[in-house]
Amino acid sequence: MNFNEYIIDQDDYEFFDSLPKDEKILFLYDLICDDIYGIGSINSIPEDNTQDLNEPIKNIKDELPEVVAKSINEFSKVNILVIDNNIILNSDSKKYINEVIHDMINDGCILSKYVLSKKSLLIFKQQKYCQAYSIIGKEAKICKN
Repeated sequence: MNFNEYIIDQDDYEFFDSLPKDEKILFLYDLICDDIYGIGSINSIPEDNTQDLNEPIKNIKDELPEVVAKSINEFSKVNILVIDNNIILNSDSKKYINEVIHDMINDGCILSKYVLSKKSLLIFKQQKYCQAYSIIGKEAKICKN
């Protein structure tokens, strides 16, 4: 690349000369990009958005058991996995699961319990107890007074 090939008129040079030092490099970058990619271009290579949307879902389904297994810490009282607006709790103690749910409700989470299918339980149940909830909404904290 040869900077001598770039010719700018007097007005552009005066503008360039008035810029702070840290912005002069941006001016040159824009000048080169406009020359190479066209005026106002951001990227010369259009992104390929024709990806098959079913493929990533298949990959996620294949990798989900491994991801769930890696999310379990044997030394934690409760393991929490959040997927979208769903919470899946695993623990060796039902008491600890209930404490987490009560804390979430006291913090203003509106929860709805749902039952996992047998197929889902095979993936998500990693400890003695496994419960799943949907987060319906969030409100102000509940006052205990």
